[in-house]
Amino acid sequence: MWEEFQIAEKILEILDVESIPAGHHLGRPFMTPYQIAIAFKRNYPDTFKAIGLPVGGKGTKRHTSLSQYLGREISGHINEAPLSGQIEGGFLYNGFLLDLRFLDGDREIVSSSEHSYNLSIFRIKN
Repeated sequence: MWEEFQIAEKILEILDVESIPAGHHLGRPFMTPYQIAIAFKRNYPDTFKAIGLPVGGKGTKRHTSLSQYLGREISGHINEAPLSGQIEGGFLYNGFLLDLRFLDGDREIVSSSEHSYNLSIFRIKN
């Protein structure tokens, strides 16, 4: 799917967000795979439909989701063109975290990552 749907190029477009306020010294904001998947669904509805995976979160009753796929693939391709040198990744520490909620249209998505591992985050390098 990665090559077939040119997902790397789409990820670069999705991650191209500015900090608020613009030009902040900490740089661009990081995005979670959930936020990337929601933006992917919104920006590329035909590709989202063709992939056939739900955005993800608790209650989807599926073991694979677009957010899981994107997080894994971005991490795996981060040192390959066209992502190489353009994005950076990290983890959001899961300590003291109750839950993470995201908004997909009018649907609330609760992260299914629980507290078992740290959630990956990605951004375009400054």
